[in-house]
Amino acid sequence: MKSFPESTSGALPEWVRIPEACRLTGLSRSTLYELISAQAVKTSALRRRGKRRGVRLVNRASLLALIESHVEEPPEGRKAAH
Repeated sequence: MKSFPESTSGALPEWVRIPEACRLTGLSRSTLYELISAQAVKTSALRRRGKRRGVRLVNRASLLALIESHVEEPPEGRKAAH
C-alpha cells in the first residue's frame, strides 16, 4: 500500500488529491465525488485563470471526520471484533 508523502516536518498533508483520498479511505472515486457534490467534505479546486481543468484537492481532516461520524458502536454486551 502506498504511503502518503510526508512534509519536511513529518506531518501528513492537510490537502490531498482525489486518488490519494481514495487510497486513504478505501472509498471509490465515484463515492468520493458524490460526497463532494453533496458538500459533505471540504474541497478546493485549483486552476489557472480562464481554464476549465485544474486540480481538485480534498481536506483530509474533513474526510476522516465524516467517516468517523458514521462509526457504529457495538451493541451493549458484545465485544468488538479485532
